[in-house]
Amino acid sequence: MKSRFFLIIIAFVMIFFSCGKDDNGPTGPENTAKGQWLKYWSGAQPARLNLNVKYYCVRFTKPTNWESISIDSIKIVVTSSGQIMPCFWDNNDYTDNQYWPAGPPMKGQTKTIAYGGNKWSTSSNNWTTNQDEFFIGFEQIGSIITLCGDGQCQPENRSYRRYESSNWEQEWGMMANYCIDVYVIKVSE
Repeated sequence: MKSRFFLIIIAFVMIFFSCGKDDNGPTGPENTAKGQWLKYWSGAQPARLNLNVKYYCVRFTKPTNWESISIDSIKIVVTSSGQIMPCFWDNNDYTDNQYWPAGPPMKGQTKTIAYGGNKWSTSSNNWTTNQDEFFIGFEQIGSIITLCGDGQCQPENRSYRRYESSNWEQEWGMMANYCIDVYVIKVSE
């Protein structure tokens, strides 16, 4: 009886700490003078499941003094398997002191996330923007995935979700910042 209880506790701890662990994903670009990873999360955080969500995204801020950027790669931390389509929103609405994704997103190739060793989805893209604020995320395709989030990092509340046939909602609490990273490259001026 004690050994079963011990195994259950060990399994729970492993699942809890596997969600937001930053293992740097697959080999990819490194931060340089021409490019860098942007993210608004760190550490181990709980996961969340949203059954009817069509889009998840994070609002990113273009690096200071970079006139224009190219969005090269996206990494997403999940704790389940499924298919996603990476998305980019270059347009935004600024209402009530808040940025919101606007218009339909530009979409990348459908990707399969196979949880169990590779919880990162890396997507190479060729999107560019000169906007100070832009949104990177994904559309769920088919089965529902469990996305990780972090509510303890600053700045917080940079994550948004949209259900089918509804308006955008901002995330709060432990999911205030989804575990989505983007690699941007400075476009020559």
